Amino acid sequence: MPAVRQAANATAEMMFNDGGAGAASKLMFAVADIADKEVMKMDEARVQDKYTQLARAGNESIYGKDGVTTRLGANAVGVADKWLMDFDKTAGSLTEDMTPRQKAMFSKYSSALRRGFHDNALRHETGQMRAYEDESYKNLIGTSMESAAANPRDGLMIGMQTGIAIEAMRKRPEYSGASPEVKASMEQDLRAGFHASVIQRSIQLEDVAYANEYFDSVKGEIPLKIRSKIESELKPVTDFANGKALALEVEGKIASGEMSVTEGERYIIEKSKTKDAAGVAQSVMREMQDAARRDADKVTGTLVEQFEMRPSHGSMN
Repeated sequence: MPAVRQAANATAEMMFNDGGAGAASKLMFAVADIADKEVMKMDEARVQDKYTQLARAGNESIYGKDGVTTRLGANAVGVADKWLMDFDKTAGSLTEDMTPRQKAMFSKYSSALRRGFHDNALRHETGQMRAYEDESYKNLIGTSMESAAANPRDGLMIGMQTGIAIEAMRKRPEYSGASPEVKASMEQDLRAGFHASVIQRSIQLEDVAYANEYFDSVKGEIPLKIRSKIESELKPVTDFANGKALALEVEGKIASGEMSVTEGERYIIEKSKTKDAAGVAQSVMREMQDAARRDADKVTGTLVEQFEMRPSHGSMN
């Protein structure tokens, strides 16, 4: 080490010129001190280099293209513990060619780095687990509602699926930490969601009568806001179903000669439960009458065409 020798020579010359007692001994200590300081500088540089390598590897393992933060949902389970093992393995490989003093210095730096990175990995895993739990819960509720509504007249299935959903909700942290009043409200809202699913499915199956029957039997359990929404969805389909049924009834009576068209129109107004239902019935009646006229015109037109296409027996060639 040239620097060490130069420093030692300068110190020896100074002590020789002084001519003090024990100059050789002082020189020996001075040289040793300078050499130790140089070694310390080299150790520090080596440790810093190894630390930089470890930090880069840590960053890549957390934030890189295949790092911890790319593991989402259920795939993030246990990722923090695995990262810790990989980090310790990398740190260990970097210290294989270090001296004991370098290892001690490196450990001081790497321990802080280890804690910081591990905390980040744990936060990511915890956040993903919560997201996964939320998604799983929502999927369970959605599947249960679909199963309950698959056959709207199966009361046993509706009750069972509602019970499964409520039991799952009671295990949620937002439920367990709520007051009794809030818990009751949460359960009421969830039950209302199942009722709404059954009613909507009944409407899809064009079983409007049952949709109204079911709603009447459960509307006392449904919060006012949700109840009003269901009523707004039920009214137009109910008016259409009632109006169509009334129009078919009147058309049958007219066809059988039981009543005239004018009497049928008055009958619709009298029997309709709502103004909108009457409007639907009148519209359906007009469509059926128009269709009947078109059919009659088509038949008449066909007969005329057939007559015109007949050969003229009075013609002479």
